[in-house]
Amino acid sequence: MSETSRQSPASEKQAQLLTALGVLGLVPFVVPPVLGFEALAGGLDWRTAQALYGATILGFLGGVRAACAAFAQTPRLADIVLSMAPPLAGYGLAAVAIGGRGSPGATGQALFGLAIAFAVQGVWDLGAKDLPYWYRRLRLLLTIAATLALIAGGLRA
Repeated sequence: MSETSRQSPASEKQAQLLTALGVLGLVPFVVPPVLGFEALAGGLDWRTAQALYGATILGFLGGVRAACAAFAQTPRLADIVLSMAPPLAGYGLAAVAIGGRGSPGATGQALFGLAIAFAVQGVWDLGAKDLPYWYRRLRLLLTIAATLALIAGGLRA
């Protein structure tokens, strides 16, 4: 039996729901560089908003990996520790983006840094055999889309 055919109906529903939510979650990555809003609520520009959202999602992805490692039959302490890297990278790059609001170049560099962080996180997730196949496949698609959107944001900054 292949890895893709071992899903229960409940797992298929989870996969469908998380796929839909994942695609919706791409909107804040893709829309800002496409529409290029110069001012959002609270005086944020689209570049900073995209960087803050990227940092938030990196924190979420690190949490997913920490939970998987912590609740495994044999908890993997190294993975728990490593799962702190994505949120810390996101936080640091968001700080650069906020601090560089007067300098689009600095914000653009932060967006490029976030793109790299997403790509690294995506590679790590793809290699995680404890994550379901459908999740790893979904992460590949979402990682490519988010990474390309962050690169587009960095180029437009």
